[in-house]
Amino acid sequence: MKKKGLILATVLVLVASLLVLPACAPAAEEVEEVKEVNEIGYLTGPWGDLTANPVAAAEILNTYNPDVRVSVVKSAGSEMNTMMAADMPRNSILYHTTSMDFIAGYWGLPPWEEAYPNQSVLLSYGHSQGYMMYLTWDKNIQNMSDMAGKTLAVLPMPSLQNPFTFYILDALGIRDQVEVVNLDFGPLEDALRDKTVDAMMYYVLGPPGEEGLPGSGEEALFALNNEMYTVSVPEDVLKPAAASLQAGFGVRTAQPNVYLPLDTKEIWVHTPQFSILSSRADMDFDLVYGIVKTIIEHSDEFAERVPPRGRLFTPELAVSAMAFAHESMIHPGAVKYFKEANLWDVYLQARAEHVALVGE
Repeated sequence: MKKKGLILATVLVLVASLLVLPACAPAAEEVEEVKEVNEIGYLTGPWGDLTANPVAAAEILNTYNPDVRVSVVKSAGSEMNTMMAADMPRNSILYHTTSMDFIAGYWGLPPWEEAYPNQSVLLSYGHSQGYMMYLTWDKNIQNMSDMAGKTLAVLPMPSLQNPFTFYILDALGIRDQVEVVNLDFGPLEDALRDKTVDAMMYYVLGPPGEEGLPGSGEEALFALNNEMYTVSVPEDVLKPAAASLQAGFGVRTAQPNVYLPLDTKEIWVHTPQFSILSSRADMDFDLVYGIVKTIIEHSDEFAERVPPRGRLFTPELAVSAMAFAHESMIHPGAVKYFKEANLWDVYLQARAEHVALVGE
């Protein structure tokens, strides 16, 4: 009897075990469930910092943020980025833009007036000293007043090159005498090389000699293999034109007929140009929070990945360089992190200084 009882008990234990195992199976499956990863495309720009910064940020995000997998996509520029983002799924896109482009869109300059209401700033990678200049291959064009009867190429709307240039032409009384042609980066360079336009407005990030930093646009600009010269703009016209944009310009007038490569002290400089990480305003709160937190908390690695300019990227600069932006333009997920990291007061101070300088 004892032997039979022992066998029966053993059978009951085995049966109970078999009954329990199926009940445990779903729990095991739940533990092994893979968390969804957000596939994100990061639109860059045509050259230089506009590509290097996003590449570095993407590498950091892919290394330290398990919620995202970021692929860098080289694009035509921040204007195109904004319009492309408007048609993409809200959690699938990050993109580069610049402070000037952002202000243009915030003002509703076409064709961004529909795309920009759904756009947010996340952080800035720091200062990019932007040198804007009017260039010509014709030594007879020394001053902007010599452009009467000529063609001048500038970037398409909504670039602020347009209202800035029109202000200058209006002030000189020659707007109706100058044919302004809107060409993007590549066609603009081709037009000057082929001499199908008389002059162009060109933008270079950090030419040689500026704090030892390389010129991002140097290769594209100097590869034209032409004798290109600066066109001077009178200082009493140049400064009001810059001030009219309410964008914090610092300007110097150029000397006429300065042959390239340029002496950086003789061209006028647009100081507050920043490389900006942007997203759609409806991107998930927590997703933005994690992206901003990851990049800023690894700013030291960012500096290593983008030498030597990357050394300028610090947590403080990431927020102070967004002083051009109203608080409503900054994504709430980014704001949450800035406040937790004691960086929000840095932004508020920088914003107050910006408003005192150029107004709201």
